[in-house]
Amino acid sequence: METVFSYGIYGIWFNVVSDITVYDSGKVECTYEDSETIYQVSDSVVKEIYGIINRFPELMRKYGVLDLWYPYIFDGVNNSFLFNNGEKSNTIVASNLIGFKDDDSIENKTADILILVLEEITELLVKNGIDRKYLSL
Repeated sequence: METVFSYGIYGIWFNVVSDITVYDSGKVECTYEDSETIYQVSDSVVKEIYGIINRFPELMRKYGVLDLWYPYIFDGVNNSFLFNNGEKSNTIVASNLIGFKDDDSIENKTADILILVLEEITELLVKNGIDRKYLSL
């Protein structure tokens, strides 16, 4: 099984708040605090996730440690993403992305793309029976 998409929210010390991983087989593993749930989605949903990821080639750039630290939240959370476009995968870790979503005074194209992609994948997965709590900012 290969990971197509993974997203996690971790406390500032990387304790798991929520985590979701979608595999190319359609298996979806979800963790929320201390509970784990497994779902199954169709091949067409997996293909749609690949399609969303492939619309944004920026997701495959190697950022190293991406410094997306929203400046006005003390402590906060880390947002960790893994994107697979069918040929290669890339991991991006940012902090406090919700701040970028809620604050129009700060522009950051990478944060905007991460939020947009997360929202699109969230809507697709929620429409296919996955609980939204695994995909919140």
